[in-house]
Amino acid sequence: MKLEVDVSVEEYNSLSKIVYLMNFLLPEKISIENYINLLIQQEIDLQNIYENLIFKIENKI
Repeated sequence: MKLEVDVSVEEYNSLSKIVYLMNFLLPEKISIENYINLLIQQEIDLQNIYENLIFKIENKI
């Protein structure tokens, strides 16, 4: 079974930003405090996207 869910432009952009930061932003080029803050913000963004996608999936079922 394959379930497709539409992703908004905002969600896509947020995911793209998270992938970019995780792959290309070197931790040694920023302070540890700033890096931790980025990780926390990414976690919040991912949680919001996850909850939104779960809501969309539940509405399709």
